[in-house]
Amino acid sequence: MILELDFEQYVPMQHQLTEAYFAFRASGNKDFDAADDSETYQCYPLQKNGSLNVFTRYIIPKKELQPILFLL
Repeated sequence: MILELDFEQYVPMQHQLTEAYFAFRASGNKDFDAADDSETYQCYPLQKNGSLNVFTRYIIPKKELQPILFLL
């Protein structure tokens, strides 16, 4: 999948239970690495074409999210 995502603004994640892809705005949420598992994140679904659907939001606990790592 080619992501049309501004990586300076959004952090891509995968939902562990459904394996769906999401992204959250970095400036609007706590630092993911420093947060405990009880923190929640306002996430936007990534569509099949790689774009972000900013009109749909989900509140997802950190313990259900895993970072997507990219090699640059």
